[in-house]
Amino acid sequence: SIAKFVNEFNIGKEPKKGNGAYSNEGFDFVKAFQKAFFASNKDQNTEESREMAVDFIQKASELTRYLQSGKAKRGFLELHDAMMKALGEVTESVWRNFGHIDWHRLKPFSIAYFVEHMETLITPSWKRRAHAFAPTVSANEVKELHKALYLTNLAYLDTVEEIKQGLKQESSEWELIYAQLKNAPGEPAHYIALRKEPLLHSMVRQDSLDVLLVIRGTKDFSDVLSDGLLDAVEFRGGLGHAGLVQSGKFIVDHHIDLLHSLLKMAKKEKIKLTLLGHSLGAASQL
Repeated sequence: SIAKFVNEFNIGKEPKKGNGAYSNEGFDFVKAFQKAFFASNKDQNTEESREMAVDFIQKASELTRYLQSGKAKRGFLELHDAMMKALGEVTESVWRNFGHIDWHRLKPFSIAYFVEHMETLITPSWKRRAHAFAPTVSANEVKELHKALYLTNLAYLDTVEEIKQGLKQESSEWELIYAQLKNAPGEPAHYIALRKEPLLHSMVRQDSLDVLLVIRGTKDFSDVLSDGLLDAVEFRGGLGHAGLVQSGKFIVDHHIDLLHSLLKMAKKEKIKLTLLGHSLGAASQL
């Protein structure tokens, strides 16, 4: 059945862009995948189904590279201009929001007292003691939180290979298919992975494809510029931080076609998307 899949998939042909990821001519992954899978052994835990799952992840990685290759690459001068434009916008935003303050009257040591005063107003003592009556957290919940924090921290690594190794060390649960580590103002670094276990054991019975999206928090000057866009902009019927809204829209625009294509490739009804992030990365996902 794997030989049928390879022949049907026609790997030697060049991919052609269609309305989605690939056209139906010579590179229709879905049709080939279905034929090969349903012709295979019905026992999903066989070595054959395992190979098929590994092959699926490989093709998903190829699809990701193919889709992203069509997106414009920024040269040094273009990136420099974007940085300078963002710096100018941040400077204007700071003056609009804080230019009226008489900084000569500011006493640095008074900031600590001001913060403590505001804390007593926002979080009075009875609120701080309310946690004693909160329901207990199970050991499994703590383990899941620890795992999520570990996956989030991987986004701060400097190379794609380090992220891959980090995923392998944590478990064999996730497989990296995309990572963008070069960021720009309003374009945070992030990575995407697929959960392998459902693919290995129940590719047909599962109606959802598990996708992990992790967005990095503030690490360098480009991220600081994203943080510094302080103006409030309209967002989902309310107001949002301009830099965070811009970062979130970038992620959506950058990967919406990829997610639709992955869903089509896996022949699933829906995507179960796990969102993780810290600081700038967490706020961008809202």
